[in-house]
Amino acid sequence: MKIPKPMILLLILAAMPILSVADKAFRHVSGNVDVSVTDFGSFTAFRGGGFADNFEYPKGSGKYYLQQFSEIWIGDAKGNVATAWNLTNKGVAPLSGNWRTTDTGEVTLDPKPDGRQIVNAQYDSHRIKGFPLDLLVDQQSFSWSTKNHPEYDDFLILKLTITNPGAVNLKGIYVALSTNWNVDGEDIKAGQLSTDMMDWDEENHMLFAFDADSKDKRDPVHVGTALISGNLAAHQIYTFRNIKGQVDVGVFNDANRSLFMSNPNFLVAKRIGGRSRADLVKLKFPPWDYMGILSSGPHTIRAGKSISVTFALVAGKSLPDLKQNTSNAKQIAYASPSITAKVVKGGVKIGWEKPISFVGGYQLFRRIEGEEEFEQIGPRIIEGAVFPDTDVQYGIEYTYKVAAVDYKGTPTESYSQEVTVIPDFIPDPPVGMTGEATANGDRFLLRLPKPIQKISGYIIYRNHTGEPPWTPIAKVKPDTTNFTDVNIYPDHQYFYALAATNQSGDIGDIAVMVNPETEEPVSLEIIEAPIPSAKLDLQKVIVYPNPFQISRHQTMIFDNLTARAMIYIYDGSGTLIQQLEHIDKSPGLEWDLKNQDGESLSAGVYIYYVEDIGSVKTHNLVKEEQLPHPWEIEKLKHTGKFAVIN
Repeated sequence: MKIPKPMILLLILAAMPILSVADKAFRHVSGNVDVSVTDFGSFTAFRGGGFADNFEYPKGSGKYYLQQFSEIWIGDAKGNVATAWNLTNKGVAPLSGNWRTTDTGEVTLDPKPDGRQIVNAQYDSHRIKGFPLDLLVDQQSFSWSTKNHPEYDDFLILKLTITNPGAVNLKGIYVALSTNWNVDGEDIKAGQLSTDMMDWDEENHMLFAFDADSKDKRDPVHVGTALISGNLAAHQIYTFRNIKGQVDVGVFNDANRSLFMSNPNFLVAKRIGGRSRADLVKLKFPPWDYMGILSSGPHTIRAGKSISVTFALVAGKSLPDLKQNTSNAKQIAYASPSITAKVVKGGVKIGWEKPISFVGGYQLFRRIEGEEEFEQIGPRIIEGAVFPDTDVQYGIEYTYKVAAVDYKGTPTESYSQEVTVIPDFIPDPPVGMTGEATANGDRFLLRLPKPIQKISGYIIYRNHTGEPPWTPIAKVKPDTTNFTDVNIYPDHQYFYALAATNQSGDIGDIAVMVNPETEEPVSLEIIEAPIPSAKLDLQKVIVYPNPFQISRHQTMIFDNLTARAMIYIYDGSGTLIQQLEHIDKSPGLEWDLKNQDGESLSAGVYIYYVEDIGSVKTHNLVKEEQLPHPWEIEKLKHTGKFAVIN
C-alpha cells in the first residue's frame, strides 16, 4: 500500500524524540528478550539518542516487536485516566502525560543470585494540576536468565502496585496495558505499513499479534500481552492507523481511553474494532497495524491501601510456543521463589517467600519418605507464609512444596521448589552445670551435667553480663564431664551457659549456670590487678572483606585486635545482634556473619564497636597519676561500619 506523503511525514514526526521525560531506563537482558523499562509508565526504548522500538526477540537479533507509545493507563470510567503520553494531532507531537517519577522512585536494577533481574520504579499522578485521581504506582518488572531458568526466559512480568495515598476511597478504578505490537515490520521510506493480525486467547487472558502479510516471507514469531492476576475487565483490538492509512492519534484522548478500559463492547458496538480476530473478520478488517488494550477492574482502592495487577509481555517462535511461554509466565508469577524447612520443638516450621502476583493464600503439600505422591496438609487455604507441621516423626524424611491460590481462591498449581528435612527432637535446656576456680587460681573448671536425652554434644557459652547474646567458646562430646576454661583474665566476671545439640546439629535452648538455691545467674572471677599496657591501640582495627558479598564470601576478619577485646555488632536500627569475644595473642578474629540466633545477616549496613576488655577496670585500680592521657584512652575503643551485599 502506498502511503500519502503527509502520512509519511506524520509517521516520521511521531517517531522523533520530541520530549524526553524519563529520568532513567534499565534494560532486562538476562534472558532471551531485551526489554527497556522506564520510570514513567512507558515502554519506549532509548537508542541512538532518541526514542525507539522495544522488546528485542530473540536477544541480539536486532528485531524489535513493541512500538513506541505502548504504555500503562490507570483511571476510571468517567474520563479520568493517567498515562505516560498525551497524543495530539496538534503539531503531531506526543506530549508528556500524567505520570511523574517520584522523588524517591528513581528506576533501579536489583539482580538476584539465582539469575533473576528485578527493575523497580515509582511514579505518581498527584502533581498534575486538575487531575482528580491521586495515584501512586510501584512498578516492578521481572526477567529470568537463560542459564538458570531456560523455561522462563521468553517473557517479562510486570507487577503494578497502585496505592491510594488520599483520605477518600477510590472506586471503579481500571488498570490497563496498551501495547502496539509490530511483527510484520514496516518500511516508512518505501511506503509500507505493518500488516499484522491480532487475536484473543481466552485460556491465558492474552491479546497476541502475528504477521499476516502474505506478500513477503512471514515472520513466525508471535508476541502478546497477558493478564496474569487481576479481574479481567476488557480486551480491545483497535487500529492505531485507520483504514485509509491515516494516523488519528487524537482518538486516544482520556474520554476514549476510559471507554477502552471499562466497556468491553465499546469497539464492537461502534463497529470500529473488536475483541478478537473473529470480530475483525466479521467487520472485514484486513491485516493492519493494530493496538491491543488489556484492562483489569473495576477495583476499589481504600484510603491508604493498595491493589496489585500483574501483566506479562511474552514472545514465542510460534503460536503453540507463545501459549506455552504464557503458561510458564503465570506459573512463575504465582510460584514462591524459595521455601525453607526448619526443625523446631514439636515438629517442622515451613516458611516461604511470597510470589510476584497477589494471591489469596497458599496450599502446602508434603511427601513422606517411601511414598511417591504429595498430599496436602494443614488448612485448605493457608493465609500466611509460614506453617508449623507438628504431625511428624523423628528420623523420617519429609519433603515439602507450596502452591498459591489466586485472589478467587482457585488453586494455581504453581509450585515452589521442594525442600527436604529429617525432623529430630530439640534438646531441653541442660540443667546442673557448676563451676569454680582451679587451685592455682588462673583458670575455671566447669562441671557438665550428665545428659538425660540422646544428644550429639554440648555447646558451652560465655559472656560478661549473664544475659544474651552469648559467645560460644567450645563444642564438646555428650559424655564430657569437665571442661577447663584457660582463656580468662583477672578482674573480670565470667558468666557461663550450656546448650545441647541433637543428631541433626540443631541447637536447643540455652541454660545459664545459676545458683541452685536462688536460681540467679552465678559468675566466676579471679581478683588480680594487671598492669596496663602502653601498646594497646584499637584505632588500627580493620574489617575485611568490606563490603561483604554474600554470594562470594564465607567469613569476615576483624584484624589488628588487642589480646583481649570485645566486639559488639549492631544493625541499622541500633539493635545489638551479636557480640564476639577475642582472647588470643593473635591479632585476628574470624566471624561467619551470623547473629545471636544463628541466622545469617541479610544485606545492609552494620555498625561494630570494639573495646579492650579490662581497660576500664584496670584504670580504676591504678593510681591517678598512672592513668593514660585521654588520647591514650581513645586507643582502647574503636567504632566502624561494614556493608553486606547480595
